[in-house]
Amino acid sequence: MLAISLSEHQYLCGRAEKIAKQRIGSISQSYHANKVDQARRRTYEYFRSQEAKLHAADRACRKIGVSCRISALDIAAQIDVYQPCDEPVRYREHRKQSGGTRTTVIFGPVNTARQLMVLDVLKVTASLPEWQYNASGRGLNRAIEQILSTLSAGLTHFVCVDIANCFPSFEQERIEEILPLPREVIRHTVMADNLVFYPGIPNRPSRSSYRTYNANALQPRLLAGLPQGSVCSPYVAGLVLSDIATRLPPTSVLIGYGDDLLVLARAQAEADEIKITLCDALHEHRVGSLRLKHCVSGDFRHTSCEFLGYEISCRDGEPRADISCTNELKVGQALRSAIANDCKNRDMEVPQTRAALDARLRSFHHWPDLESFRAAQIENAKAFVETERMTDAMFIGGIDGRRRAAARRLD
Repeated sequence: MLAISLSEHQYLCGRAEKIAKQRIGSISQSYHANKVDQARRRTYEYFRSQEAKLHAADRACRKIGVSCRISALDIAAQIDVYQPCDEPVRYREHRKQSGGTRTTVIFGPVNTARQLMVLDVLKVTASLPEWQYNASGRGLNRAIEQILSTLSAGLTHFVCVDIANCFPSFEQERIEEILPLPREVIRHTVMADNLVFYPGIPNRPSRSSYRTYNANALQPRLLAGLPQGSVCSPYVAGLVLSDIATRLPPTSVLIGYGDDLLVLARAQAEADEIKITLCDALHEHRVGSLRLKHCVSGDFRHTSCEFLGYEISCRDGEPRADISCTNELKVGQALRSAIANDCKNRDMEVPQTRAALDARLRSFHHWPDLESFRAAQIENAKAFVETERMTDAMFIGGIDGRRRAAARRLD
């Protein structure tokens, strides 16, 4: 491990980023020119490139909060997407408000860097369809805007689909036939069956209502299909499900965000037909039989439906997207904690706190009650910080008092 200065590290990472982007551009040109062999060769060169590895390692460090400047060089030396990764991972099981649990794998910097390299190649070799909004340049806001504009056009009937255990249901052999990647890369970097879990740490609850488990409590479904929590899993899921749109009527509108699907139609009969078609298409899917957790249909003029954290409705002819109660609770807790930490650690004033809150609420500009929610969270955060400061003062005062008593006894 070589000690280098910050300026040297920044220079190496900047140079690596430039070369990595050039290699990705050459892969894209080859694929668009239908030069398949050349594209495969350039993909292999990209995965073996030290500059591409360093660029991915630098992004992985920033993504998961690894701040040591020499760690990116160490991580880059351990990256080989063609071989299994021996970096241990953990997983957390979170209890959802609606019932059931969601299990997420927590990856380290080496695994994250490997996944970022694969995602870079997939973005230029296999584009997501237009109805998938979890791609760069689209996002959650664009999906909600599309739903509201479609409701304004009169397509108020809907079918909302939730796939049960979607990521673990994908079969590796079928994924290898779909993705334009080497089989070794898919097997060792994209899929979950080669994950190595931390051994022998007792189960314990954390402050965020998660529980951290170890290899002794490992469930087989975590080693099946795509890992939940991988950087590239949502993109792969979007690619795998891209053929569903071909089974739907041309007059319907499909909005997807990974494995979350919402179809809008003009009439109830068309929505009923779409519901049957979707169930059959998922059951007979080329990647494996996908089981539905629920498939809800209705009319937004008479009922609402939760989708992507919003409660969608169209009462009195006015399309609305209100943040759901579950998501409001989750966002409120995260915002209060984040703002309190900012106030406590950086001694931020109220205007700076509001700016930080606005930045975190940027993705919720469709929320009609955003202003009142913003004001409430600022007040809650200020009260939380004051309580924390009083607690810290009492704790420190108690320590000082015990130290003075001990000193008197020694005298």
